[in-house]
Amino acid sequence: MARSCKATRWWCDALVGLALHVNGNFAAADSAFSLALQEMPSVTRCQWLDLSPLLDDDVRDTYRKMSCAQREAANARIWWVADPLYITPGNERRTEHYSRVLHTALQQDAANTYGYTWGGDLAELILRFGWAEKWTQEPPTSMTPDMRASTLRRRPRRSPR
Repeated sequence: MARSCKATRWWCDALVGLALHVNGNFAAADSAFSLALQEMPSVTRCQWLDLSPLLDDDVRDTYRKMSCAQREAANARIWWVADPLYITPGNERRTEHYSRVLHTALQQDAANTYGYTWGGDLAELILRFGWAEKWTQEPPTSMTPDMRASTLRRRPRRSPR
């Protein structure tokens, strides 16, 4: 379906990257996301390249002060170190991250299971920990009629952090 996309070229390439990543074809997903990054508007590209939500507090402030070009150079080193298996073509950790970035974009205006409006906090949760694939609901713990059931998200075990 992603290959028959009729939206802007970069968006379609990102969708292809997501589909390939989910199917475990990390090398092809890496290539698709690279194409998407090359084709997207510079402001969007800079947002996609921002790894600050993933960084520890001691380096986050320094990273945020960098220009987009400086971040891109820093990212190359970060992704090189973060690659879990050098013998596997592509960088599955990088494609996981870009899949999460795309997922947050897809969720921006959608209703969510939490019952809250979408915000940066939910986006950061997805960027750091991945999106939920399963949900469970626990009955209210009170007999009060206005007490709502608790909704819990379940993150897949296969997802690299």
